[in-house]
Amino acid sequence: MMLRLSEFFILFLICVNLINADVTFEYTEDGVLRRDGDCDITFVNFGDGSTFTTQKLTITKSVNKTTGIFNITIKNLVNGNMGLNSNSTIEQTELPQLIKVTQNNETLTDVSFPYMGLGSGKINMVVNNLSTCDGLIIKQTYKDETLVVANRLYYINTVPEDINHAFESKLFGPSYSYPFERIHWKMNEGLDDLRKTCGIYIKYDKYVSSNGMHWQFYLSVDSTNTKNCSTREFFEVIKRNYIDFHFTRDLLGENYVGYVLKREGHIEAHMDGVIMDNKYMIEVYQNSCNEVFEAKTFCTIRSDEALLFGDFSDRLIKECLSDTIDENAKVEWGINSGKATGKLNNQIITISKSDRGSLPKKTTDLVNYNDYKVKDSTYIARFILDLSCQDGSFMNESCQCQSCTSHCGKCLDSNNCLECADDKTSVIIDGVCIGKEGFYEDPVDEVFKPCQKECGSCSNLNKCTTCKDPNAIMSDGVCVCPNSYMTEEGSCFICDASCSSCDEKGCLSCADATKTPDENGKCN
Repeated sequence: MMLRLSEFFILFLICVNLINADVTFEYTEDGVLRRDGDCDITFVNFGDGSTFTTQKLTITKSVNKTTGIFNITIKNLVNGNMGLNSNSTIEQTELPQLIKVTQNNETLTDVSFPYMGLGSGKINMVVNNLSTCDGLIIKQTYKDETLVVANRLYYINTVPEDINHAFESKLFGPSYSYPFERIHWKMNEGLDDLRKTCGIYIKYDKYVSSNGMHWQFYLSVDSTNTKNCSTREFFEVIKRNYIDFHFTRDLLGENYVGYVLKREGHIEAHMDGVIMDNKYMIEVYQNSCNEVFEAKTFCTIRSDEALLFGDFSDRLIKECLSDTIDENAKVEWGINSGKATGKLNNQIITISKSDRGSLPKKTTDLVNYNDYKVKDSTYIARFILDLSCQDGSFMNESCQCQSCTSHCGKCLDSNNCLECADDKTSVIIDGVCIGKEGFYEDPVDEVFKPCQKECGSCSNLNKCTTCKDPNAIMSDGVCVCPNSYMTEEGSCFICDASCSSCDEKGCLSCADATKTPDENGKCN
């Protein structure tokens, strides 16, 4: 097929070069400067030089020979937004807002993204209408501005010499069996801070499908570290870019030092660290105590020596349960069949073993820890904590036992009594226990007591509010029987018509005032 002259002319004007000269990488505070002698570009947050090499980054330059204006096509860039967190999603249409292109501090907008691979985790992009590559910076920013991070403890207590790889999970805690407190790292600000402070650049490893498609990545002193930051210096940068590091500080203490922030095959990123000068640790996992409070790693108790159970239980109350239980509360502890039970007022604390260490047989003995056959390792015990409430109280949203309403023996909450403490004297009405008919509440003893025999109901012992017998009338809280007398059961006994008053023996006075009752109580 013959080409038209105009088509041939266009092809003649365009020269396409695949840039394949020797490539070198320089690490600057701006990012990773990739030099190839033809189009030097600074890449930010796409990985270090090794990432570009393993992912086979290619750059093609298309030049208009007449004007000298050119386009560059960049292939196989790591899409770090893909699966950054377990639920991260990204659309191809979002790439122009996330991949920022600047040249000498001016934003370039003539940029397109012809390809985003869900299966490969890579993107291709085209930067159009360039006259030079000088000062060209391409920066990847993250749609999820915070990275969800689980902080873990490496029990060996020595930072590994070779950091950027997976380790045996049994060497770490808190346990995978229970949710631990997640914290959040500012991804965009944190990477900039690490690059400028330590010269540390994110290292992307491989694209995996476990727990959703995502890139494995590592940040540590074992990554490109041009300013030779120490682990402590690295962690200071990491720590100040958490928005809620206090959770980890509360859990693992001030001496915790994280040495790598990474995401591998797990559902979320995690920070591995050690506790400097740590010897013994008890990890406490609290089971869910209500619908609001989920199970979680609750507390850690650190010590230089193995703890007696009494010391452990005291510190458990003071350091772990201070929001729930008064630290001066007297708890009665007992250990039976490997479980410890503490009772106080309306609360019951149950402690059972998990997969490390065990409780002693007696409350006066030492807690049993697991050890690792490595010098300076942490001795570990893990226990599971359950909180429950004794009868007459319920668990509120803060896992505290709160008293049911007055006279209630069992309740769902403060508004719903399930069972009265004394069902003989009280009854549940609208979720509250009130006295049954014929009983009043004694304000001193705070119990329901029976009214006087003639009262159907009463406000106190001496004041009826209704009379038992409908024939009785009430005067100043007292039930009386007109033209009758009251039986021992509080009922009115109507006198004989000849009587004006009577008792159980007969007339006391006669209706005919001229007569008096005889010895048999009769008015004749």
